[in-house]
Amino acid sequence: MIEFLKKVGGVFVSILISGIVVAIVESIGNQIFPVSEVNWNNQISISKFMKSIPISAKIFVLFSYFCGSISGGFVSTYLTQKYSLSIIPGLFLSLGGYLNFKSIKIDFKLLISFFQSNTS
Repeated sequence: MIEFLKKVGGVFVSILISGIVVAIVESIGNQIFPVSEVNWNNQISISKFMKSIPISAKIFVLFSYFCGSISGGFVSTYLTQKYSLSIIPGLFLSLGGYLNFKSIKIDFKLLISFFQSNTS
């Protein structure tokens, strides 16, 4: 029973730490790409703001979830000593990243073409 609680606690702590890493990396992104004045109560203002965000700022959000997933996997593996449990924080962060990208309405075809043009 103690071993089970250690594993559950390790996974919970790793999810918490990965969320903190995402918040830290996104706060760095907010320093690099500052947010202009937006009326958050006006849907049209929010829509214009979302369209004006550069693609590099949106990629930085993806990078923050990547950093959170990696750190969560390392912490989970370190605390639980089981490699298979490291996937749980990655799943949570992947879901969070997907929902975040869905909320900022990024065109995934544009993102894929951006990466293809920079790697060739």
